[in-house]
Amino acid sequence: MVGDLAIMSLGRGKPMSVFGGGVMYAENLHWRNLVEKQLNGLARVKMGVSRYKLKVFFYNALLNPYLYWLSASMPFLGLGNTELHPLIKISTISDTHKQAFFSNIGSYEKQDVAQVLKLHRALQLLPKGTVIDVGLDQGLRLLRYPVLFSSKKHCDTFFRKGKGLGRFSYVCTTLERH
Repeated sequence: MVGDLAIMSLGRGKPMSVFGGGVMYAENLHWRNLVEKQLNGLARVKMGVSRYKLKVFFYNALLNPYLYWLSASMPFLGLGNTELHPLIKISTISDTHKQAFFSNIGSYEKQDVAQVLKLHRALQLLPKGTVIDVGLDQGLRLLRYPVLFSSKKHCDTFFRKGKGLGRFSYVCTTLERH
C-alpha cells in the first residue's frame, strides 16, 4: 500500500464485489483509529441475508456465458455503463455486505494457485496468434485472469471446451474491430 489510506470499491462488477460500498485500509494504527472513530458514528445500511442471496444468485446466473446475452439485451440494466451517483450520505455497509466481503476474502486466500497454472498451461497450448495471455505472472492468485483473444470465436470455443479449468465468468475481449 502506498500512502496513509487506501480505498477499494466493492460495487457491482468489481473483482471483490459485494454489490455496493467500499473498504478503507489504513496501515498506520493512528490513521486506523481515527477512521474507525469516525465510521462508528455513521448510520448502518440494512439488508437482509435472504434478499442479498437472491441478488447474488441472479447476478451470477446472468453472468453465465450462455445467459449473458439476455442481460446484455436489456438496456435498462445498464450493464457496462459507468454512472456517477453523487454521494449524498455516508454510511457503513450492512452486516450482510460485511459478512460477504470477509467470505470473499477467505475464498480468495484459499484459492489454489494450481488452478491458475492449469488455465495458463491451457492457454499456452492454443495455436500461435489465438490468444495474448496477459496473466502477468503465472504463479499468482489473481482476482481476474486477463486474457485477450484474437477473435470472439476463439474465446467462445476456449471457454466452451475449457470446463475443467475452473469456474470462470468472462466477457470476451478481442482484437477484432467492430
